[in-house]
Amino acid sequence: MEWQGEGVVLRVRPQGKGAYLLCLFSREFGKLSGFVSGSQKLRHELQLGNVLEFTHIRRLENQLGSFYVDLVHAPSAQKFNEEAYLYILQYLGDLHEKLLAEHQPLPTLYDAFQNLLRFQGESRFLWQSLAVYEVSLLKALGYGLSLEDAYAVRGEEDQTPLVYVSPKSGRAVSKQMGAPFHDKMLRLPKLFGGESHEMLDLFKLTGHFLRVACDGEELSSRRNLIRMAQELNFGEK
Repeated sequence: MEWQGEGVVLRVRPQGKGAYLLCLFSREFGKLSGFVSGSQKLRHELQLGNVLEFTHIRRLENQLGSFYVDLVHAPSAQKFNEEAYLYILQYLGDLHEKLLAEHQPLPTLYDAFQNLLRFQGESRFLWQSLAVYEVSLLKALGYGLSLEDAYAVRGEEDQTPLVYVSPKSGRAVSKQMGAPFHDKMLRLPKLFGGESHEMLDLFKLTGHFLRVACDGEELSSRRNLIRMAQELNFGEK
């Protein structure tokens, strides 16, 4: 069995004597794992977020198989705070490795992932783009949020603005309907049609449903990333 394509490096685990266990997210085949061997130069090509052209060969369905790879593109961390960008790559690697199923193609999500990795602009918009990507990932996995007005929870003749999100249904909730449950509700960010301008509310929203997708687990790499983002004030000057 032989597959060829292009994929993004999610995780690399040394196996000794120049061998590595590689996990990729590919457009055609979804998440793929396998062994790869090579020189010291290869290790520099297997950086998180790098785009590789690969051939994946395995003899049996239940085997990991082997990769043969060539570097296509290496995202530059220099356009943002370098440490923050590396934290983002670490988190995205953990997130995809945790939630993506092996051999399940998600081409639309892959394209969105590539766009995120190639993002160019002010760093504050990078954080927004990351949160939007988290929503795209949730939707691709069946945990879609219904934040549009057409799906909102409203009372009869209720014209109050949408300011909340139900932590159970993922639907936007009007101010009138959500006010009695204020302390239990998530805030609907301005980015998705709400009133909250707080970046932290944006990541609290996506973080809640990511924990649901991860069976209640909060990835430590995400927790560390959000802590760093707060220290950087999410790129706001």
